[in-house]
Amino acid sequence: MSAFNSAALDLLPAILGVFLLASPCPAGSHDEEVVIAARDGRRLAGTLSVPATGSAPFPAAISLTGSGLHYRDGNRTPEHPYRPFREIAGALASKGIAMLRLDDRGIGGSTGDGNAATGDDVAEDARIAIAWLRSRKEIDPARIAVIGHSFGGEIAPMVAADDPRVAALVLMGAPAVSFRETMRYQHAYDISRDASIPAERRAAVLEQRMARQERNVAASTEKWRPWSQDRDPLPTARRVRCPVLILQGLTDRAVSPDEARTLDRVMREAGNRKVTLKLFENLNHHFNHDPVGATDRYDRLPSQALATVFLDTLSSWLARTLEVHPGPGPRGR
Repeated sequence: MSAFNSAALDLLPAILGVFLLASPCPAGSHDEEVVIAARDGRRLAGTLSVPATGSAPFPAAISLTGSGLHYRDGNRTPEHPYRPFREIAGALASKGIAMLRLDDRGIGGSTGDGNAATGDDVAEDARIAIAWLRSRKEIDPARIAVIGHSFGGEIAPMVAADDPRVAALVLMGAPAVSFRETMRYQHAYDISRDASIPAERRAAVLEQRMARQERNVAASTEKWRPWSQDRDPLPTARRVRCPVLILQGLTDRAVSPDEARTLDRVMREAGNRKVTLKLFENLNHHFNHDPVGATDRYDRLPSQALATVFLDTLSSWLARTLEVHPGPGPRGR
């Protein structure tokens, strides 16, 4: 393990990266474990994957995870096999794009109180990480994209809308409605597949569950819940001006596919003509092959791997949008 001494720290940019150790890499990349100085003495720990071939400076992407605390690969526990951002990092490396993925505040190597973080706090951490990326010699500061999944897809447009230097935005199963309405969709789906609830009782049961949802949010120690409960994502979406790729599985039972269509329409109506919508048959909220898509089935699927068509679509679009020009040569610094 290596560390910078205090004199060396004075020579670094205000947004500081500290390299700790090498880790196993996605295919086609070199990985560096990094620590980024955040506000109030906190640190954000993560992995920077840089293409193993090609010439620096490389375009790059940063990933934002879904709701709740996640490790850098998008996994909720150290052992969980669902690691979407690790897979995406490998796909991007093969296209000549670097990727920074971070442990959420308060989990893994990142410090702070993750439960106390609102969406605004998550956006602040993302901005700090982007500033750090722009300070790296092997990264092109003009070609940095933001990738957000689920709740991260609510935060990512906030970052892109406020930073005209963000070169591209990728939204994976992103919400277009408040958290309250997202939960209404989830409860309605669960009720519809519960044979023990008569059809004439379903509307009443839905309202009962929504009332319980209100109480749970009010009592929750996770501050992102009340932050998102009544927040409308569409005013922010209307302000995004960079190219946008909206990715949506059609068996998504966590966020309605209609929300992807709404985001596409609203962004275009607001004047952004660089919006691409891709809908995937038989892919769920995790972009796994899943013809049912129910959230309680995720861990029973034969595979937690991202669908190849999804990875190809995302990585190819970013390569075009970030104008990757592959060529031979060693990785530069």
